[in-house]
Amino acid sequence: MAVVMSRYRRQPAQQMRGRENMDWTAIHAQATANMTEAGLQYEDGNADIDGGHRDIDTLAWRRFGILPRAFHNVGDIDTSVTIGGRTISTPIFGAPTAYHRLASKNGEITSQNGMDRAGTFIVYPTNASEPVEHFAAEAQGDWWQQVYLFDNHKVSEAFIERSVASGAKALMLTLDCPGYRRDFGFRNGIDGTWEGASGNFPDMHMTDWTLNLATSITPKDIQWLKEISGLPVYVKGGDASRGRRHSDECRSGRCHGIQSWTTPS
Repeated sequence: MAVVMSRYRRQPAQQMRGRENMDWTAIHAQATANMTEAGLQYEDGNADIDGGHRDIDTLAWRRFGILPRAFHNVGDIDTSVTIGGRTISTPIFGAPTAYHRLASKNGEITSQNGMDRAGTFIVYPTNASEPVEHFAAEAQGDWWQQVYLFDNHKVSEAFIERSVASGAKALMLTLDCPGYRRDFGFRNGIDGTWEGASGNFPDMHMTDWTLNLATSITPKDIQWLKEISGLPVYVKGGDASRGRRHSDECRSGRCHGIQSWTTPS
């Protein structure tokens, strides 16, 4: 979606006709033809798609309508926004989904380079296919680093040091991990495969992730991340109504049909 939206930027309205809609069913069918069955089950499972019968992700997005606004000049359209002091061409950036090799042999490098050409970026996942050093050397443009907190904070700190040294411009902490210690059957299919191997933690398998995640995350952890990295820290995956008690800058939004929020720290 980011690539398509960026093509609209500053183009006459008549040039946009016929490109307003994308056939997501056809895109999913194309992915089905090019991904392994285990990989497709992993991606569909993360998006709450159950064998094509239940698609919470799509249903959630359909709740948001785009309505025309009267007395606005649409001859010159600019979809750019500024986030974290950086202007990107579209209000969309890549969420930190894991294991991009499930869709491309070059993993997160392909994703970042495509988003950079579209005028935006990805949040590079902790559980990436490509090691952060290799990713940073081959990827184009700026990127943010997603962070999981482990019970052993030294493990998280060592990885953040690697990310900062590799050039990450900001951190994005995933909040909805405590209490997440359960097994997801759709994830087990990629465990031990080349596509499902962790580039940054090669000895950590899928079950290890859920067993080692922090059992408690507080605002003090956000401050700690800021101090050890020297970077802005954003958070995602929390309850916006509760988050506002911790920050006046909390902004609510939705990502993959699930409520999320970001707080610059």
